[in-house]
Amino acid sequence: MKLDTKQLKEALAGMEKERLRISNIIFTLEEVPKIKAAIGKYFKYLNSYSTKEKWWMFIHVKKMKKNELIIDVFERDTSGKIEFQIGRRDYGRIYINNPSYVEITKQEYFNTLKKILRSVDKQFKNK
Repeated sequence: MKLDTKQLKEALAGMEKERLRISNIIFTLEEVPKIKAAIGKYFKYLNSYSTKEKWWMFIHVKKMKKNELIIDVFERDTSGKIEFQIGRRDYGRIYINNPSYVEITKQEYFNTLKKILRSVDKQFKNK
């Protein structure tokens, strides 16, 4: 049987499509339950801009939508820049067995958030 380049490319594309289908099934069976376990949890991560200066980034894993986590994130870097990301889409694998993401209590998360919000409020009141 003689195959030309076009036939080989078509066969390869079909195999790649099947590989992706099987990969998605494996992800759904193995990874999704682990990722779902992070829903409702709170984490902090020691963040940086690839410099020596580091600060905590706080994460609340809210829900899962189409194999992605929906998270809220806030942080204040060492220069005082404050960033909030509400409803950010995230793939979630980073929270699974990753010591860089430290699970924290809901109380620690919200106490830190309140502290940042009070400092912002104070800055605006002093102007």
